[in-house]
Amino acid sequence: DDIDECARGTDTCAAPPGGVCNNTIGGFNCSCAPLYVASQGRCINTNVPRASQQSCPTSGEEIVTIIMPSVVSGEVLVRFSEGGTGVAAVVQEGGKAISATCPSVSAALPNGKGQVYTPSGSILGAFDFDYVVPPPILT
Repeated sequence: DDIDECARGTDTCAAPPGGVCNNTIGGFNCSCAPLYVASQGRCINTNVPRASQQSCPTSGEEIVTIIMPSVVSGEVLVRFSEGGTGVAAVVQEGGKAISATCPSVSAALPNGKGQVYTPSGSILGAFDFDYVVPPPILT
């Protein structure tokens, strides 16, 4: 009888959802799920947006470009913090780059998540994003 290491959890594959264990006769093999790439024994999700900068000052008003993993079209919105106000975004030529202006916020928001979404509320992707208090301007 063959032991199913995948079902027993005794395999050494990367953890789901990215890691996939495939049982074989006498053993198992590991792979990464679609949209994931193997890297140093882990499966990394490659289908995530990347922001041109990782933070905005709390005063807002900086333009951020978000590079999408796949082409988007039509109207999209960007939210720079969970539960934050969505702002209109401009889909640039080619559909993989989106520009939006950070709105101002009342306090620093470290370790935040931004979102790109449609007007109907469908999330197209999330990205790491922080709001930081800008340093004082010395005169």
